[in-house]
Parts: sequence; structure tokens; C-alpha cells
Amino acid sequence: MKTLPLIIFILCCCFNTQAQEATSNSNVFIFETFTEGKALLKNKAINQTKFNYDCVKQELHFLSDGENMIMDDNSNIDTLYIGNRKFIPYQNRFLEYIPINNAALLIDYKTKVLPIGKKGAYGVTTQGTAPVLDFDPSKPLDQKSLDNHVYRFNLENKYYLEQDQKRKKFTNTKSFLKLFPKEHAEAISSFMKKEKINMQTPGDVMKAVEFATKGN
Repeated sequence: MKTLPLIIFILCCCFNTQAQEATSNSNVFIFETFTEGKALLKNKAINQTKFNYDCVKQELHFLSDGENMIMDDNSNIDTLYIGNRKFIPYQNRFLEYIPINNAALLIDYKTKVLPIGKKGAYGVTTQGTAPVLDFDPSKPLDQKSLDNHVYRFNLENKYYLEQDQKRKKFTNTKSFLKLFPKEHAEAISSFMKKEKINMQTPGDVMKAVEFATKGN
């Protein structure tokens, strides 16, 4: 299979963040560092490089000659593989695709950054208003250390259950249980309470979907 030159791919659908490769903020990015992966294009060509995904801005980052680039147009991508994980394009962002039993869980990662104050003397946080725009996850960590604002990271992930060629959205326990018949939903609810399922933790959601779709 012939590989499309990476430079053509870059010029068509991305822009440069003017930042060098750096360890990512785990509150912002899916992966701790840029991770080897490949993008399968709709024309069957493959591009290989290191990728990461910004959950705040919902943007795909990748490296080109050591520079951090942002994918500005994902319309040419069919499937994205990062490490051993699979992602598919959805509107202007990517969803992680996780096969479970005879169904699939799709995760729309979203993190909201809320300023809660500034670092004062001796590491004490002082309350105050800090503009969210001061937070730029594309900057290397050594640059971000100059920012003395303190932030809270709220997970606002959305999920989709794909089953029988239908894709249904859910965001919390209530909307998840509504996807199933009442008698089955009761069993799922008991399981989720027993396992203390947190619907903003992807691993917990995977457990709930695995239980709910078992035997289907």
C-alpha cells in the first residue's frame, strides 16, 4: 500500500502551533506523551507519526519534524490508530471506538477548564477571577509553569452505544439506563451501584456497557 507523503497531508489539513514536542498535561490530553500512531485516509493511504488528543479544545495534535501540529480538517481521515487504540472522525473532532461484545462504545472526550484562583506564597491558592484564555495546553510544560493560575478540570465526556447498526447517545446513568428495556435496566442499575460506576470515568463506563450488552 502506497503511503501519501506526510508533507502533502500536513499542508492540506493542519496548522503549526509553534511548539516543540513535550510531555502532555494528563488533565488535558488523552496520552501522557505523543504516541506512535497512523492515520488511514479515505483514499487508502496511510500516514504514520506521533499523535495526541487535546480534550479541552477537542483537537488532534501530531508531530512533524519535531513540531506540534494541529489537525484543522479531519474530512480526509477514515480511521485513526494511536498506540493500540482506535479513533474515528466525528464532525470536527474524534471519538474513541471500543468494541464490546456485539456492540461498541464511542467516547467523545471533553474536559472543561475552570480557573479557581492563583498560587500565593507557600503554595496557598488565593481565590480570584482568572481568565480561561490564560490556559494554553499546546504550550510545553516549561512555558506553562510561568502561569501561576490554579485550574479545576471538569470531565464532561459524552458517550454513544452502537448496537444493531444504531448509535444512541448517553451522558449519565439515567440516560444510559433508558437505552434498555425496564427489566434489564434494573439489573444494570444494581450492577452499577454495586460496582460504584462513575460515568465520567471511561473505564467504569466500559464495565457498565460490557455488563449491559453481555449475551446480546
